[in-house]
Amino acid sequence: MGISRRIFDTSVQKNVAEIDDQLVEFSSATTGTPSGDAGIIVNRGSSDNVFVGWDESEDKVVAATTTATGSSTGNLTLTAADFECKDLTTTADITINGGDLSFGNGQNATTSVAATAHNAAGKNLTITAGTTTAGTTNNIAGGSLTLQGGQGKGSGAGGDIVFQVANAGGSGSSLNAHATAVTISDDKSATFEDNVTVKGDIILDDGGSLKEAGGTAAITFDGSGNVTKIGQDSPSSGQYLKWDGAKWVADAVTGSVAGSVAADDITTGDAAITIATSTGNITIDAQASDSDIILKGTDGGVDTTFLTIDGSEAGAASFNNAVTVGTDLTVTGGDITFGNAQDATASITATGHAVAGRGMTISAGSTTAGTTNNIAGGSLTLQGGQGKGSGAGGDIVFQTANAAGSGSSLNSHATALTISDDKSATFEGNIVQKYDGANSTTISTDSSGDITITPTGGTTKIKGDLLIRDGGEEKTIVQIYDNSDDGVISGYANNSITTTIHANGSSFFNGGSVGIGTDSPGTLLQLEGADAYLTLKNSTAENGDGGAETRIIFEDHGNNALGQIEVSHSETSDDEKGKMIFSTNNDSGLQTAFTINHAQNVIFAGNTALASDGSKISFGGDTEISLTHEHNVGLILESNGTTDSPIFTLKNTNADATGASLKFLKDVGSNQEADDDVLGNILFNGQDEGDAITTFAKIVGTCSDVTNNDEGGQISVYAMGGGTGGTASMIEAFRVGQEDVAAGTDYLGVFINPGKVDNCDFIVHGTDTNNILRVDTSANLVAMGTHTPSVGSTFGLDIENPTTSSASEGAALRLSCNDGAAMASGHRLGVLEFAGAEDSSSNITVGARIEALCDAGWSATENGASLYFYTTDANAVQSQVLQLDSNKNATFAGDVTVSGGDITYGNGQNATASVAATAHDTAGKNLTITAGPTTAGTTNNIAGGTLTLQGGQGKGSGAGGDIVFQVANAAGSGSSLNSHTTALTISDDQTTTFVENMYVYKAINNGSPSISLGSGTNERFIVQAIYDSGAQTLDKVEFSTAAASGTANKGKFVFDVDGTDIFEIHDNGVSLASGKAVGTEEITYTDGDSAISIADGGGLTFAAGDIGFGNGQDSTITIANTAHNTQGKQLTISAGAPTAGTTNNIAGGNFTINGGQGKGSGVGGDIVLQVAPAGGSGSSTNALVDAVRVKGAATPEVVINEGSIDLDFRVETNNATHMLWVDGSNDGVAIGAFDGSSAPAAALEIATANGTDAVALKVTHAEVDSNAVNIDIDALTTANGIDVTADALTTGAVINIDSNSSSTGTRQLVKVHNNHTSAVNAVPLQLTQDAADSNDGHRIITCNVGATGSAFTTCVKEHHLTLSTSSTFTDISNFLPQGCVPIGLGVRVTTDITQTSGANCYITQIGHVTAGSADVKSFAGGLVDSVLREQDATQVFYFSPQQEKYRAGAASDLRVTLNAQPNGGVVRLALHYHKITAPTS
Repeated sequence: MGISRRIFDTSVQKNVAEIDDQLVEFSSATTGTPSGDAGIIVNRGSSDNVFVGWDESEDKVVAATTTATGSSTGNLTLTAADFECKDLTTTADITINGGDLSFGNGQNATTSVAATAHNAAGKNLTITAGTTTAGTTNNIAGGSLTLQGGQGKGSGAGGDIVFQVANAGGSGSSLNAHATAVTISDDKSATFEDNVTVKGDIILDDGGSLKEAGGTAAITFDGSGNVTKIGQDSPSSGQYLKWDGAKWVADAVTGSVAGSVAADDITTGDAAITIATSTGNITIDAQASDSDIILKGTDGGVDTTFLTIDGSEAGAASFNNAVTVGTDLTVTGGDITFGNAQDATASITATGHAVAGRGMTISAGSTTAGTTNNIAGGSLTLQGGQGKGSGAGGDIVFQTANAAGSGSSLNSHATALTISDDKSATFEGNIVQKYDGANSTTISTDSSGDITITPTGGTTKIKGDLLIRDGGEEKTIVQIYDNSDDGVISGYANNSITTTIHANGSSFFNGGSVGIGTDSPGTLLQLEGADAYLTLKNSTAENGDGGAETRIIFEDHGNNALGQIEVSHSETSDDEKGKMIFSTNNDSGLQTAFTINHAQNVIFAGNTALASDGSKISFGGDTEISLTHEHNVGLILESNGTTDSPIFTLKNTNADATGASLKFLKDVGSNQEADDDVLGNILFNGQDEGDAITTFAKIVGTCSDVTNNDEGGQISVYAMGGGTGGTASMIEAFRVGQEDVAAGTDYLGVFINPGKVDNCDFIVHGTDTNNILRVDTSANLVAMGTHTPSVGSTFGLDIENPTTSSASEGAALRLSCNDGAAMASGHRLGVLEFAGAEDSSSNITVGARIEALCDAGWSATENGASLYFYTTDANAVQSQVLQLDSNKNATFAGDVTVSGGDITYGNGQNATASVAATAHDTAGKNLTITAGPTTAGTTNNIAGGTLTLQGGQGKGSGAGGDIVFQVANAAGSGSSLNSHTTALTISDDQTTTFVENMYVYKAINNGSPSISLGSGTNERFIVQAIYDSGAQTLDKVEFSTAAASGTANKGKFVFDVDGTDIFEIHDNGVSLASGKAVGTEEITYTDGDSAISIADGGGLTFAAGDIGFGNGQDSTITIANTAHNTQGKQLTISAGAPTAGTTNNIAGGNFTINGGQGKGSGVGGDIVLQVAPAGGSGSSTNALVDAVRVKGAATPEVVINEGSIDLDFRVETNNATHMLWVDGSNDGVAIGAFDGSSAPAAALEIATANGTDAVALKVTHAEVDSNAVNIDIDALTTANGIDVTADALTTGAVINIDSNSSSTGTRQLVKVHNNHTSAVNAVPLQLTQDAADSNDGHRIITCNVGATGSAFTTCVKEHHLTLSTSSTFTDISNFLPQGCVPIGLGVRVTTDITQTSGANCYITQIGHVTAGSADVKSFAGGLVDSVLREQDATQVFYFSPQQEKYRAGAASDLRVTLNAQPNGGVVRLALHYHKITAPTS
């Protein structure tokens, strides 16, 4: 068994053992037949322990309590305990010996048999009350089976008892449904759902009725068993029961039967005679004195008297033959006497061959329960017949027919008990006397005549003395008797007492030795056996020191104690501690020689001497430790190898603050010690593999400072180490102290690796985890949880949790505040600051910090705290940017941008997105929810994001959530908040409900707002308010419909009034509904020209039918011209709408405008929308021009502004007046946030509103083998094909290409191809970087590799270097950054390099150098005069792999070396390099 670890949990004080093994085997060494119980024992302190395991004596698994412990063996004494589990599955029976079977109340419970296979009949379930065991004992009752409904309380109903069956159905494979057969309700009523068959009596307790449910009683019985009512009649005295052909009714006795009829003789007739009465009794009255009533009949042709009722014997009845009584026979006034002609038997008729015989009970008379107290029951007397004289009386014999082997013959009766006339009782079997149904005593006799008395659950008691005699010589052997409450057992030899044992007195044994376990003791007392133990017990309840003592005293012939062994209680606690004292007599009485106390310590009263050299004391059961005296040397503590090591312990048991001491003393007399003298050593020596005794470790104490009153001490711990190849040495790993004031060390210290040796780390391990804390002296890093810290630089902290990851694991860093008092509100718990140097003078500035503050004063019930995040701006001012408080709220000081996903609320409660309330005198702030806009500029036709509001989804028939718009309308003056009320609800059935009026306003010129109803652009009804051109004044309202179907009359207008169709406008015109007419009171015919004129304020109503125009000429529906100085009137044509009120969800009619239909190749008529644009000032009517023409050509098309006039096409949205705008005068198209004030800047311009986060253009391309966007600019010469400016860009990208395809196929995410071999001066990709970083220079290209952190950046770093005039070389500090891999170096002399006098001064070498080092790694060396001396001289050097390898681990300087010290000169250097970032994971 493997135990992975032990954990001590300080919060609950418990040990937990975790076992990795999947199987645990107990008693693994057992072979052969098992013996003794085995399992797990749980120690429960002062309470009984718990045992779970195998009870060997009972052959079963048990859960029990026991006093046994883990050291107990054999069959344990077990008491069954409660056992709780979840599901319990067994393949055999479950037996509950000692209690109930209870179900938990967490759910309804079912006891059932698991379903069988689909083709097997279900198994039976039998619930049986307890049955006694057959055999031996008679007349033992079976247990009752009780089914109880659950108890309610108060007026709560009790549970019913319901019996359900699943009746057979028709043929099929589905389970037949359960149906209730019987319900026993809590009011004790039982309801049967179908027929009831009773194969026995129906017994009513103290009367009752049978009746139809809900009706009145049909048959009623009183408490004496009399039938008091049959049927629904209420009979009166004297009536009889009569069948009226349909039912039994009570009727009066009429006619001759109403009185008495004299009948001296009723002669034989030839038919059956029925004597019946509907009321009263039938009385046969033999009125003559002592006359009998005789019932006779003919038996086999013989006239036979069946029954004689003897009038002279007061009605004694004599039956000629057997009498059969169908129910109980009650004799109320006397005895039952059998005749003496033969032996008589009272028995029950045998039952059928498959039916158990019926029981017979003979009971003496019982009194009636109730009212009167203490009334005796009658005695039951069984008497044998009386003889006379010497004639024996009859016996009373009890016989039984014991069960035999299987068979169909009746088992024979056999006598069990005979009570003879001499009053003796002879039992043919054992005699069992039972008490309380559980404890019994059996008296049995075997074939030898021996009597055995066997009690169960009790003891056998014999009252009086018991004398056992020798059967042959009548000598007393043993006598057991009572002597004044002193139980005595006396043993005799030849009728003389030799041994007496008193229960309350002195006992004695005379003669011979006493052997216990042996019959041949060799001494006066000998105990022999496998457990030859002798116990001395003090029965006094004493717990004091020396109390409950027992002694063995050794005396001489004069009764003087020479020695004594005493065992008594140790110390004064109420416990079981003991001690043993050995005493000897020093001629002044007994004196303690030594004591063994309860801790097994031996305390000697005198000296203990080991007198010989080489004396040895061994310790332990196998003497594994020894202490040996070595002559004139000292003591050696030695281990023989069977234990880990000898341990020497100094122990102080004083109950004070002192402790044991181990002292090293260096005493040089008058010669004082010097500083750093060694005062003592502890050496740890052993043999190395060359058998050389080697010091592997040592502890050295020294005096670091011996100055009087300024003493300093030092303890050093050394260990052998240092690597391989014979380099091992003694290394000082740990030092405490080293104060030496004179030497300048005025402090005590604890030093790890004081010698600054490489690889001498400080390591702390946990109980099951290595490297809880590690200081890596080689890397100058601190680690927790790892032996290889890696934080990217030296002087760092690396925390790693090596435990298997889980929800509760992970590296942890805790900041605590504890001054001994509870935290107060606003007090800081901890802070993390992120700082760096702001200049080269090591001035440190905090760039950001995170701190935790208490929200309130802390207590056992309040621990609220908030987390605050601060950042530092460009002015070195710190500001709070985020607060996370104890109420789980996050407060941002600025905007919150979610760039990568959704904002999701938890489902624990309803959620609200709201703006915090303003001050009481400040208007509330707006909340705007906006879908994402695209970014303005450059790219055209980019769509904005869709704003979707969704109600929560239900499932199945569960309703989806509504979308509710609520407002808080202004109320009367007041300071309370106005209540929110619902203005608009969009329900889950997609209906939209406006609570108040609906207004659609569009306050822009040419706005012309519209309302559409339908499923889409091609299936809708449109109502549009048309503004005057260039204005916001209403010109007209247009009603139109759109239907994609070519079916006739789709999208027609139907006008319905209060549920009744009045007229329709459809493909063929206007049609009045059937039975409807145009009101003539509103129509005037003029001039006989068939024109209809509607009077002012009137209208034209068609009840049915269309409006049709004749085909003799073109037709026009117009409004007559107004006066020359009056604006023309509007014409509105609307499709039919339902009448408001009552009925819901009635669709409006379609509005359809059709061009005339052609046939064959004849084109259909166009639909033309014409306007008359305003012209110059004048009085003539402006000409109509086509604004929109829907052409009925072979290929229909919609043409806007076919006349090429100055006509714009504009689509307005909720937030943009020119969402889609075709500027007719400037030949431009605009999409997005335009207001028409300026023309589109291009043929197609797309713009989004500022701050809307909308996407200007989104291309979703579903094709797999065609281009998504083609740009053909083959004519372009000097301009840019795509020109992108992003002057406000901060952290985003101008172009972001993201491919998340998992395909392994070869492809390019960006491909630039100069596809002409002659274009030798074309550059496929040009990158220009104007910005330069102070460290890396101009970063040109950066490439990152996945999630590992690997990256490289191509950079160009320039430096304008003025050459030093005081040296032959000039360094550029850190010119080569960390991670730099040089490619090449370009150099240009921008100012001549000069020298005051002598030869020319020029550059001879350029290379890199570590700061402070003279070792130059050359890029370019051996340069000669004129190469880099004069102004505009240039050279390019590359970094050759053959040159010395360059390490990019840290930044290095660039050194420019000259042949002489210059007088002046300036050069510009450009370093081209890759910056490599090593993998971070």
